[in-house]
Amino acid sequence: MKTILYTFVFFAAQFLNAQDWQQVGSGIDGNVICMEELDGKIYVGGNYTGSLNYISQWTPATQQWTDISNDFITYAVMGMSVSDGKLYVGGLNQWASGDVVASFDPTTNIWTGHGNAGGVNAISEIFVKNNYIYIGGNGYSKKSEIGSSVWTNMAVAENAAQIRGFAAVNDVIYINKEESADLWDDYTFLSFDEDSFLFNGEALEWSTFGSFQDLEVVGTDIYCTGGFYVDTDFQRIARFDTQTNTFHGLPGCPSSASNKALHNDGIIYFGGNFQSPYSHVVAYYIADGSWHSLGNGLSSQVSDLAIIGNTLYAIGNFSNPIDHVAQFDLASLTHLEESVNQNLRVYPNPCLDVLFFESGLSSQEVRIFDIFGKEVYSRTMMNQRLEIESLLPGYYTVVVENSDKRARILKMH
Repeated sequence: MKTILYTFVFFAAQFLNAQDWQQVGSGIDGNVICMEELDGKIYVGGNYTGSLNYISQWTPATQQWTDISNDFITYAVMGMSVSDGKLYVGGLNQWASGDVVASFDPTTNIWTGHGNAGGVNAISEIFVKNNYIYIGGNGYSKKSEIGSSVWTNMAVAENAAQIRGFAAVNDVIYINKEESADLWDDYTFLSFDEDSFLFNGEALEWSTFGSFQDLEVVGTDIYCTGGFYVDTDFQRIARFDTQTNTFHGLPGCPSSASNKALHNDGIIYFGGNFQSPYSHVVAYYIADGSWHSLGNGLSSQVSDLAIIGNTLYAIGNFSNPIDHVAQFDLASLTHLEESVNQNLRVYPNPCLDVLFFESGLSSQEVRIFDIFGKEVYSRTMMNQRLEIESLLPGYYTVVVENSDKRARILKMH
């Protein structure tokens, strides 16, 4: 028994050490704003200068950063999108070429300008669909067919605010925007009909003031980040059902600002300014609705996320020991049940606020680990019972100290 226990403890210690975020190369020496993955490489844009300027490429195979601005982009990059093997970027109108929208072909290393978007001064969001480029910024949204450099104004009265994100489900484009309370018009979340060239705000009307940041499509659902009221509970993350045009809160989600969502293999990773018990990046398991803090070492809020293989990348205004760009090894997220057999009898399972243990156990120390192997709870059971109301919903591994007894439980809402 002792050998099995020591093996388990050693495994858990190794696992926790693997949960640290790491610096990506030499880092970026200034403010980073946006990030995308394309052909196994990471592209980062911002308003930084120095050894790297405004837009940079990270190649994991060579562990090198490369400046790809090539004198085409000479000012801030604020938005990115990937389509048909090309990187589309938007920024401020001080670019040397006069363009505020451009695309980069990594196979030729050639930049192509797509015009000045009718003289707008800044682009914060860019989206490509059906051979059209959609852009959004402060008080406008525009559309241009790729190759024409002719931009059409999409703005309507209900759309005169900061565009914060685009998404598409079943050939319908969804747009969110951020408003101040004095400009509130009940149309923070809009759909756009490409045939009629009209926004549809009425179907998505939301009577409670809210602020959106990002949209992530999963099937026919759109996960929204920001801060808003859903189902009478204050939420920073919500799910929009495009089949019923209804919003739903996600119980247990972080209570502080969320900025970015990224879906991968049944897990949605959210980046933001999350506070205890979370730390800037959280993982949401769609199957069971559980939330888990992801990693240690990020010093400030996350503004964007990307994934290559088993590596999750995050950008933000991070400082020592990580400068602006960080990476996390997702391969370390192995379930703890591999270490020893489950042989502890507990009930009820699923459980709510109290967990009862088998006879013969009365006052032992109990440790509880989340699915990432991180210890989230430690307490002495009393009278073969343990109060677990503080645990967030999700799957956990319960281990009795100084024994080989353990069990897998599901904590309900």
